[in-house]
Amino acid sequence: DEHEEEAEAVLRDKSSQHIKPILDELIKTEETYVENLRIGLENYGNIFARKDLPIGLRGKKYVLLGNIGQIYEFHLEEFLPMLHANRRDLKRIFDEFQHYIDKNLFYCYVIFTMNKQRSLKLCDTYKNYFKRIQNELDDKLGINSFLVQPIQRMARYPLLLQQFITTLFKHRDFEIKPLLESCCRLEKKMRTLLTTTNESEVINDIIECNEFNVFHQGKFRKV
Repeated sequence: DEHEEEAEAVLRDKSSQHIKPILDELIKTEETYVENLRIGLENYGNIFARKDLPIGLRGKKYVLLGNIGQIYEFHLEEFLPMLHANRRDLKRIFDEFQHYIDKNLFYCYVIFTMNKQRSLKLCDTYKNYFKRIQNELDDKLGINSFLVQPIQRMARYPLLLQQFITTLFKHRDFEIKPLLESCCRLEKKMRTLLTTTNESEVINDIIECNEFNVFHQGKFRKV
């Protein structure tokens, strides 16, 4: 009834006082992440049009950058707008986040991790060239820092979700049960996805053969 709805709204407001700093951190760091990906793609995605590009780097754009452009577009066009649109509805954020995982929209990180070893090897082989580009761009961090950001971001999500869970449980007098349950389900799925992502890197240990390409076998689940 109307009285219960008002009481629930009061509880939600009290709860939000405790979780607002975590939510603000989630959104602020997401904004920074998207901007860093944009700058990195602008800086290092354009080198393949340069006349001084080493012969060994020609035609190796995907080997170097992997699908980081796909990751950038997903966060810019889907994930970050979702966070902004639902910043006053935390449960919807958790539910939408889980929906993205269920629909394999975060699978782009598995693909990125599969390619990581080849990318790092290329960066190391042409480190002098990339150092020169870094100096020209006045980029304080360099290409290696740019290419490790998706890995770091993926590892950050479970930690933020655990902060939500801990805070909601600590102030459980004010929490709404479905909100906590939704966050717990999301945190579990996120950790499972992170494990899959980390394990996918060892697919590179499979010796290449002519019979099939291990990168073209559908959705990676387990080594």
